Amino acid sequence: MVTAGYEDIIARRVVNAAGLFSDDVARMIGDDSFTVRPRKGEYLLMDRSAKAPKYVIFQTPSRLVSPTVDGNSFVGPTAVDQTDKTDTSVSQEGIDQLRRMAKKSAPEMDFRNVITSFAGLRAQPSTGDFIIRPSE
Repeated sequence: MVTAGYEDIIARRVVNAAGLFSDDVARMIGDDSFTVRPRKGEYLLMDRSAKAPKYVIFQTPSRLVSPTVDGNSFVGPTAVDQTDKTDTSVSQEGIDQLRRMAKKSAPEMDFRNVITSFAGLRAQPSTGDFIIRPSE
């Protein structure tokens, strides 16, 4: 039995798919066998006139310049480990890093045509990868 809010739920198995907060959810049933830290990825979304490549360019480690289905392009992501699981702010340092990175692969890109910048967070478990097993 699992208590969710004010309701008891009876199930043979409960899948914890809480992403960044999956360690917090696991601790609710006494499982403290892993932790999850957030890794921020910042992006720049470019206008169609930015002179971006019409194909995907990958750079290691996992950064890219890519067209979108709408004809725009984007650059990103950065990969910055942090402690705040809710911080999706964009930094000038991240924008500068994205510009430098994109210029290596697409030197003709015009960064005066940035429509917006944004960031997302991905879960980085202490186990190094997905955890697919029953809780202790």
